[in-house]
Amino acid sequence: MDFSIWDEGKIEDMPFWGNARQLGELTELTTRCLKTVKETPSAREMVLETWLTLDFALRQFLISGFELDRFCDEDFDLRYILLPSNFRDLIRLLKETRDFYSKYPIESEPTPKDKQGGFRSSYDFLKYVRDEHADLWEKIDEVTREYRFKMHPELREQIGNSAVFFTIPPENEATILNLGWRKVVKILDDKWTEKALRFNTARNAAAHQPNIEVIGKRLGLRGKNITELIRNECLGLLENLLSVSV
Repeated sequence: MDFSIWDEGKIEDMPFWGNARQLGELTELTTRCLKTVKETPSAREMVLETWLTLDFALRQFLISGFELDRFCDEDFDLRYILLPSNFRDLIRLLKETRDFYSKYPIESEPTPKDKQGGFRSSYDFLKYVRDEHADLWEKIDEVTREYRFKMHPELREQIGNSAVFFTIPPENEATILNLGWRKVVKILDDKWTEKALRFNTARNAAAHQPNIEVIGKRLGLRGKNITELIRNECLGLLENLLSVSV
């Protein structure tokens, strides 16, 4: 896999958060898109291929941010099952997620305080300790209950006599998305989303009619060399929105 298509100087602006396999998928798709945009004589094909690449990158970025990619495979792809099918709704989801998490500081997250205590192991080992070392089992139980009483005095009666296996109800707080992902999504500002939405109007025109003048008009382009102007517009979009080196 040739990863040289990415602009190293803009790599931090790239809307990507994932593993090596996901980067390979995005690189392969974007490489094919670049080849098509540079070589095809069809302005319609240029726009559609560029839009498909942008749509894929955005879906992959969102599904990774929500940490749902681990549930996906070729037969069960939540990028297309769960996320909005409409591109404008996809952009809206990105903006609302970005804006919601903007209230959280972009800094290292502190290690959460342990309010549960206890010693965790396999059931077989715990059963062995209970059956073969009752004195140790009782001591572990005693210390664990003591710690939980201290951390949760309001639950003293509920904790009772089974501290080793008792689970403290979680606090009703939203789990914050990954810090690294939030740093990237912060870069995808309103200028980024406006450019993406503007290009989406050209994609809609290209999808429903082959009229090159109409496609160009959606991009604010006109003239005798309209095909080359659209080609340059697509390359510029890949460069500015996806950090592709063109």
